[in-house]
Amino acid sequence: MDEQISIATYQSVRYRNAIVQFETVTLNGIECLVLEDVRQRFPTVTSLCIENTQIAFLRDENGQRSEPQRIKAYKDVLIDAFDPEEQYNDYIYTRIDRLDKNVHNIQKTVDLIHINSQETLITTRQAMTQNYELHEYTTPRYFYILPIEDYNRGVLNSVKGYFQHQYKLYFLCDCSDNPTQRHVALHEGYVVKKPKEFIVKYGPHLRTTLGIVRILLGVGISILPLVDNIPGFTNTKSIPRVGPSTTTSVNNQLDMMTAAIQEIETTTPPVDTSQTTTSTSQKTALHGAELRELENYLENVDTKKSLGNLHRMISDDGHVRWVCLEHYDTISFNNKLSENIHQFEAFGGTFNRETKEAVIEDKYLTSDHVTILCNLLKKGFTFAILKLVKCSLKNTTDLDQLFDVTINRSSICRVDIFDLTVQSLIGSPKCICKYMSIHTKDHVVEIQAPGRYQNIDLKIFHQLWSQSKIRRVFRIHGFEVFPNDEKTFCGATQTTSDSKILSISHLHNIEFLNILLTNDFSISQLKLNFCFSSPTIMINFCQTLKKNQTLLELDIMSYTSFDNEQVMIELMKSLRNHKSLKKVSLFISDIKLSDEKERCLIDLLLNDSFISCLCLSNCFVSHELTEALIKASESTKPYSFTSLEMYHYQMDDADKSKLQLQHNEKKLANLLFSKEHYWCKALNKMRYQFQQGKYRLP
Repeated sequence: MDEQISIATYQSVRYRNAIVQFETVTLNGIECLVLEDVRQRFPTVTSLCIENTQIAFLRDENGQRSEPQRIKAYKDVLIDAFDPEEQYNDYIYTRIDRLDKNVHNIQKTVDLIHINSQETLITTRQAMTQNYELHEYTTPRYFYILPIEDYNRGVLNSVKGYFQHQYKLYFLCDCSDNPTQRHVALHEGYVVKKPKEFIVKYGPHLRTTLGIVRILLGVGISILPLVDNIPGFTNTKSIPRVGPSTTTSVNNQLDMMTAAIQEIETTTPPVDTSQTTTSTSQKTALHGAELRELENYLENVDTKKSLGNLHRMISDDGHVRWVCLEHYDTISFNNKLSENIHQFEAFGGTFNRETKEAVIEDKYLTSDHVTILCNLLKKGFTFAILKLVKCSLKNTTDLDQLFDVTINRSSICRVDIFDLTVQSLIGSPKCICKYMSIHTKDHVVEIQAPGRYQNIDLKIFHQLWSQSKIRRVFRIHGFEVFPNDEKTFCGATQTTSDSKILSISHLHNIEFLNILLTNDFSISQLKLNFCFSSPTIMINFCQTLKKNQTLLELDIMSYTSFDNEQVMIELMKSLRNHKSLKKVSLFISDIKLSDEKERCLIDLLLNDSFISCLCLSNCFVSHELTEALIKASESTKPYSFTSLEMYHYQMDDADKSKLQLQHNEKKLANLLFSKEHYWCKALNKMRYQFQQGKYRLP
């Protein structure tokens, strides 16, 4: 029996610019084109049309689309396939956006090339100007002459009379383009030889400089150096001022010089008519050759090339200027600053000259980079703010070197650290600081560690503490605060230069205190202000406190987790046995009649003299506790009990009167009775500080 072979048939389908032949199938006796077959080639197709008329998909007797979705085949007709109109438009718009971006990028490239070309042109012009001025201006350009002695108006009726006097030449410092900001060079001046020839040669130029001198005199700046007969005088930090009588005398001299220049120019021919056909008086500016001849008209010219104690420098704008030593140093500083900035930017940093903010971002800092940065700081590169953003260091040794320079130099006011990691030889890099802001001023270090970062950031606090050599006061804030927001609390006794003061405010985790109190960090004063930690951490802190032998003053006046009864009892036991404490300020809440808190507090008041300030909140003050408070206030020992504040308290009126009497007799310097809760006072204070801008939420 012969095998029957079926012959395949095909349907032509056009999608956009492509025409494809798809094999048809016969289902239920109907030759069909299956949509799924078309989508194998064109995935977004949803409809099929003949001459812009959409063909309906075949349906069953219930009106539902048959599966798989299909249409009747039209073998001799070209069918068009379409995807959704919106999707096609999105495709077109995407292509257009890409074209726009390409055009934009091309334009940016063209602009960058143009900018680079302009910068190159400007740099070239500056270099050409600089080369010209270095050749031309080998002598200071701004000078004027005045008579050495008072003159007699009677002898000035002729040109000859003007030369019966001697003249001195003085220079102006070329420190500014603003005439009112210039000053006379601090030099005794040079006697002018051949004054007639000198005025003929330099008359027009003198007219200009004398105009500047009049401006200086008008704003009260002396145009005489006031250093006559002081050879070798070099510099002073102040510009001499003149009084009314001196101003009148100098104005007379200026009037004489103006008249002399005018008289000589109108009556005297040019000195050398063979070389020029135009009078020198008609010239508007001096050239290098004429300036170089200036020394020929002066007596006793300095042996060094620093006429008038002025020094030739190239300013930031590329021009040659002759300036005094003070401004010479300023320009040298700016040149050195530019050199430092270039080195800093060479390894990826950016520096803002106006704000003095230095930023290193997303950079792996090698040991060489850290060494370069530290050397720049040691050589005087000044930062107002140094920001390390998403940076990585090779090891903790580099971090120690960086901290050693940044916190021990007064030239850096603030260091901000964001996402700082240290590379590890084993495993992945370790993030040691998510965020921390370190402010330094004088002997104080302010550390901002907002709440959501505290657990990570305080791991490096020990490094900061141990690295500090010149800062004795450390303040850690759980909120972002402005530096020096809070004054350092007074020391109980004289502390040594090695001892340090620590103040902690609004910090959720103070577990690191256990390390500081048990090592050789020599904490002399400790203040805890609104610190919240678990009772377990606080008990550990109290036990550590017993072992400390350097603490002289402890301030826990603000509300903390010491309100816990077990913690408070442990704290007072630690204080009772402490060997070095001299002064304690304490906050206690929720004291009840004859409870363990009350017994421990009475014991401290009666047997120890270091409690100087006490704040009681939500307490019942018994007669026994009142008597202990009165006895403590009558102590004559140093740092005795002098301050008592009570909030939302209960006590007998007679006991209250006794305490008031102690205050009236000045045995209690500070006494406050308040029926409101302590928290109300604290929240009002914090609200006020937020309104004043002293705090910023993290």
